Amino acid sequence: PSSVYNGPLLFLSSCLDWLVYRPSPPKRSITAHYVDLAKSVAKQSCMIVAPDGMYESHSIVSATAPVTSTETPLSVTATMRATL
Repeated sequence: PSSVYNGPLLFLSSCLDWLVYRPSPPKRSITAHYVDLAKSVAKQSCMIVAPDGMYESHSIVSATAPVTSTETPLSVTATMRATL
């Protein structure tokens, strides 16, 4: 047969679909309030929505150490990623 019925796998697939493609919560519900709160914080923090649905913010920080005549310059660049 081309397709085999697998009950547990079908159930797991349905659960994962529901988690990934969750319907919007009803207006004026507590869950809707939490969604609006997260969107508001992300907007004020200049975060963007990543492909996985998480809110992310990227910052690049650059620092240079003082240089004496016998040392070579030391430069450090760090990338910070915050996820909400």
